[in-house]
Amino acid sequence: MKIILTSLSLVLLTSCLYSQPSFSLLINSPNRELAVGGIIEFSPSRYILSGTQSIALGQKVWQKFYKIDGEGDTIQSLVIEKDTSCMFFELYQINEKDILCFGAILNRLKPAEIWLTCIDTSLNLLWEKSIQTPIDQIYTIKASENHDSTLIIAAGLEVDFYTRYILMLRINQDGDSLYSKYIGPNTAYIFDLMRTPKTNQLLMPVLGLSQQTNTPGQIIIFNSSFNICQVDSIPNYVGNCCTVKSLNDTAYFLAGNKYYAFSNESYNIALMKMIFPNLEINSAIVGRSADTMDFAGTFQGMDFINPSNIYIAGTSNISFGGYYAYQPSWYLISRFDSTLNLYWTKYYGGDAYYVLQSVTATSDGGAIVAGTRFDYLNHPENQLDVYVLKIDSTGLYTNVDKEEPVPVYDAIVYPNPGSDYLIVQSGPQVSGAVFRMYDMLGRQVMEERLTSTLLRFNAGSLAAGTYPWQIIFNNKTIENGKWVKE
Repeated sequence: MKIILTSLSLVLLTSCLYSQPSFSLLINSPNRELAVGGIIEFSPSRYILSGTQSIALGQKVWQKFYKIDGEGDTIQSLVIEKDTSCMFFELYQINEKDILCFGAILNRLKPAEIWLTCIDTSLNLLWEKSIQTPIDQIYTIKASENHDSTLIIAAGLEVDFYTRYILMLRINQDGDSLYSKYIGPNTAYIFDLMRTPKTNQLLMPVLGLSQQTNTPGQIIIFNSSFNICQVDSIPNYVGNCCTVKSLNDTAYFLAGNKYYAFSNESYNIALMKMIFPNLEINSAIVGRSADTMDFAGTFQGMDFINPSNIYIAGTSNISFGGYYAYQPSWYLISRFDSTLNLYWTKYYGGDAYYVLQSVTATSDGGAIVAGTRFDYLNHPENQLDVYVLKIDSTGLYTNVDKEEPVPVYDAIVYPNPGSDYLIVQSGPQVSGAVFRMYDMLGRQVMEERLTSTLLRFNAGSLAAGTYPWQIIFNNKTIENGKWVKE
């Protein structure tokens, strides 16, 4: 397999006086590559990416790990292949050297198995174990540390679209099952799992639980015996691709997709500050206007080490077609503080179809994201590549290689082509910038100041044609392009 490195890192000096390596990495091969299971930083500026490979959609899937250094070089890899499909959904570091991997073996002629494996940071396979289930399909597995150093696993099992089970497992760090319980049948699709620090209960965000709450998303509270204590609605009409993380003994953050009533094609990404178990005290929304689809990371859409650096990441202009769509999309990344003040929002891509799968906050104050890139313009045969991006705390990354870097935008203009209107979506970091648009003769036809992160401008009086535009901030052109009116 050929691996193309699209950039090398450059050490940056920040106001906090520590270095923040940044890079981009495209893992390019004839195979279908996915960043399933995400990416972890096992030591400063050292990462392990969990992914899958297959020959084509619908074919057998096998597991692959990549060890990545702070310059974006893949310095080691490990392939685990079985007679049938196998993959990991979650990585959990238990000490300086060892990483537990939680996944599934999907058998053709018998039910699926929970797959437990331990690797070290040199990508040696130390041991693997499996737990048989009575169900054919496992669609996700999430893990949380228990108060007594054991681990809790929640596996989503699926018979069909309307029949699902949740398998709750308590295991030790050697992968031995200590206690288990099936919950179901139900229609709940699980996304994450978190132990509540004060009560040692378990909190799980789900989508579509059969118990009616008049909202798409629900929060389930389990006790230590895996009995359901409470089911309530997720506020703000949030209910898909949800990630939860504790702030302290009383509060936590929840990020996920916000639905809009009466529209099946309108989603933004919400970040909410919550009091256990389900009281919203603050919220913020990122993404484009409500007539487009912006989805949180499909495996993990939010992370932080220091709550002054909360990273929200997802896909802007996602398609229901999955990882393949013949349209441009962007990695969308925003950084918040603990009171949900937005520092910045940036868009990465637009030159292919991107789907962001996970974000991980890093020890240097930045973040690393992983997802897929479908280059429909140059590889319409459905080749799918993994794209990894390491950014610093300002949202920047450095590219010094000869390969074309992924474009980074402080603002984007859409729909393009359009007709009666255009929208300028920008991050708060360029508030007050000036948007100017010209006809092909160089005559200015529009000038507006960006006083909001989302502004809609009337273009009904403009004739059909191509209009160059630019955004000027602090007397410098920071973005430019061409808008086409049909």
